[in-house]
Amino acid sequence: MKKPWLKLFMILFLLTGFNFQTVQAAISPVHTYVPIGSGYSSDTLQLFARQAVQHDTNSTVDILVIPITFATDPFNISNGERQQNLTLADNRRGLVESACNAVKLPNQTCRAVLAPVLVRSDSYLQSNLDLFVPDMDGMYILGGDQTIAMQVVANTPFEERMANAFDAGAVVGGNSAGAAVESLNMIGGYTGNNGPENGFQQGSVDLWLPGGSDPNGRGLSFGMASAVLDQHE
Repeated sequence: MKKPWLKLFMILFLLTGFNFQTVQAAISPVHTYVPIGSGYSSDTLQLFARQAVQHDTNSTVDILVIPITFATDPFNISNGERQQNLTLADNRRGLVESACNAVKLPNQTCRAVLAPVLVRSDSYLQSNLDLFVPDMDGMYILGGDQTIAMQVVANTPFEERMANAFDAGAVVGGNSAGAAVESLNMIGGYTGNNGPENGFQQGSVDLWLPGGSDPNGRGLSFGMASAVLDQHE
């Protein structure tokens, strides 16, 4: 015959286990996009930074600044263009870090690191993959050309690391082309002489959709699937 206290213990144990699983499910990472229309104003950069600051758990707000939109060719780049682009990108990195410093808590330190990924071969370098720290708080994609960006990064280990960081709760933000890539179905530009003012006319938009003839012709693999972002108007 089972002792009454043992039965009570088993019931409490099972209830405790059930509650633990419920709590675990309730604290799954929040996925946050911060698309910005254009420019590097302090107000919009601080909007992104606040989200990264809120995600921080170790008093260091780690942000990776990503210039995949910068190059004129997604596969080849001269040494001169690389240096010029990285110099400009590092200036943008400094703006992101300054925005973080403006909104951080007193006990937090902001660390914005530039990922020197400009052409597709850069997306396979282990040194660039190692920039993804386990507790990444934010990724900021710079403005430029979104079609270049996806040819640089789509279906590469670098995009996979970005997706893993996002899945773990890192905020993803960006302005202009850096905003456009945040939607899975991405506007690559406009056809012919069309522009934003013609955007609602059938056939005016060059829409990059997953599953097309070009496997890289889409937005980021973890981009929002419920909306298409127009980066300016």
